Amino acid sequence: MKILVVGDEMKISEKICLILKDSEYKVCGRAVDFDEAIVLLKREKPDLAILDINLKGSKDGIEVAKRINKSARIPFIYTSSPSDTTTVVRVKSTNPSAFLLKPFEKEQLFEAIVIAMDNFIVMENERPEEQLPIFNDAVFVKSSNFFTKVPIEKILFIQKSERLIALHTKEKIHILRATMSGFVNKLASEKMIRIHRSYVVNVDMITDVASTFVSLGKIKVPLAKKYTDDLLSCCKYFN
Repeated sequence: MKILVVGDEMKISEKICLILKDSEYKVCGRAVDFDEAIVLLKREKPDLAILDINLKGSKDGIEVAKRINKSARIPFIYTSSPSDTTTVVRVKSTNPSAFLLKPFEKEQLFEAIVIAMDNFIVMENERPEEQLPIFNDAVFVKSSNFFTKVPIEKILFIQKSERLIALHTKEKIHILRATMSGFVNKLASEKMIRIHRSYVVNVDMITDVASTFVSLGKIKVPLAKKYTDDLLSCCKYFN
């Protein structure tokens, strides 16, 4: 998962980067002012941003947050010392995903990231009964208080099992609590097509289609007859 760090206090920014470097998260950029932050947002396309409220120049971290809300649509965390009433009002108006008071320790930073992701996922999903961690063309899988980014294009196929679904990639199987229909609808990807009541495959990963199964390299996934025509039409369209 890619994280953008924005702040002009070098010791604080370096501390955040060092902590993240030793974790499963990746720092995709560091910015000291509004202009640098906007350039990195466009170029690096982070999955989460950590914003210091006070920045050099006329535009502060709150202005960066406004731009995120307008164009990037990713979770963000504010870092700041206790603020005055005016700043608090401005902060609330941007609907931050989490807030981290300075000074902070490693555990508090990781906790803020988890809270930010959880809150953002809730805000992005209309149905409270099924909070799906899908944004930025990826699925974010929570495990042991960390989020792993699984790009949609890397998914080979999806398998359903009661209230759980398994995302199969070449490297790993990721488990999520969700319904297949709700998950696929949220994905909104034309490349992911249902071929069985319990299976959805990535069209780009298909290497062969037989009468009762689909091959994804050495992997064979069951194909139900009722889905065959839709699959063949889809393969013809994308190939």
